[in-house]
Amino acid sequence: MLNARLNNKIYLKAIISTVVSFQVKLNAIVKIGEDVQNLIFQENVIEIPDGIRTEFTISNKWKEGQIKVYVNGVEQLNGIDVDIVSKRLQKTIIFLNEPPLANSKVWVSYVIEK
Repeated sequence: MLNARLNNKIYLKAIISTVVSFQVKLNAIVKIGEDVQNLIFQENVIEIPDGIRTEFTISNKWKEGQIKVYVNGVEQLNGIDVDIVSKRLQKTIIFLNEPPLANSKVWVSYVIEK
């Protein structure tokens, strides 16, 4: 009888330990899921710069205020070089002053809007 109780206690402790271990792992998975929602995504614009085109499309909508646009590695200033606010829902950025030269590398860094 004493051995049966001892075995039950050991078994119960093992179950509790397993449940706690699963909870820790589940919490880690949830945290990863939360972090994924705020990952910074980087991509080249879809269209190829030709020196004429001023509007460029990206793959996703971005969170407002969470995008940077680069031409050949130089960050473009919102409202001065590029408009990155007004067409956010259409996934479009607009160059205001001069279009990027032909074969320029235009890319963006942003947090995807979910």
